[in-house]
Amino acid sequence: MKISITKKNTAFTQGFHKDFQKLELDEQKQIKKRLTEIFEEPQKAIIKKLTNHPLAQYRVRIGHFRLLFSVDKKNQMLVFSHCKKRKDLY
Repeated sequence: MKISITKKNTAFTQGFHKDFQKLELDEQKQIKKRLTEIFEEPQKAIIKKLTNHPLAQYRVRIGHFRLLFSVDKKNQMLVFSHCKKRKDLY
């Protein structure tokens, strides 16, 4: 089952919003811009599957930031859970 990336089937957790609010304004703009690009052209998004990671199943790289997300197959949703610098996640 393949789930496409669109604004309609994407959810952001409270943890994601909390991580996002801690970032500098220019970093937030960079992430928003990249997310918009991903929603407009999802085939260009470089998504990597994580192995044995406790927080998420997949990640999207945005500079030195990582957006972690999981797939909720029951609701056909992508749930973004964290938005942190690489050094803070791994």
